Amino acid sequence: MKREVWGISIGIVAVAIIIMRANTSIGDNQLATALSNAQKIKVIHTVRQVAVPVSQTTPQVKKQFAQNFTADSKDVDRATAYDLQQFLISQGFLDEKYLTGQLGPRTKQAVILFQKANAISPANGYVGELTRQKINSLII
Repeated sequence: MKREVWGISIGIVAVAIIIMRANTSIGDNQLATALSNAQKIKVIHTVRQVAVPVSQTTPQVKKQFAQNFTADSKDVDRATAYDLQQFLISQGFLDEKYLTGQLGPRTKQAVILFQKANAISPANGYVGELTRQKINSLII
């Protein structure tokens, strides 16, 4: 809804400028400036609408990870799986809709992306000592 309103507003500004230009001697520079300002308003609005801090949508993990495990293992307890998924969501590596408390291929892929982003090798989805250390260092 808001995007449509802004689109209409920018359209109205553009039409108003064209009408003004037809009725007055508005120059090309003034026209370019007015349209540029209208685009800036649109960009600022879009950024404000989309940029939602993760902390407002995803609770932060406070538990440290103490054991090694594979990110798609069925042997990991539900609380640990949930905490790992919560962490990956808070870091932008996993979508919130996959916060299930059960590890699987999407969680493993998210761990691999986390490992690659943090130069942890091998990036294989195994939450071993290096991965745990990095995760634990980022937990608030």
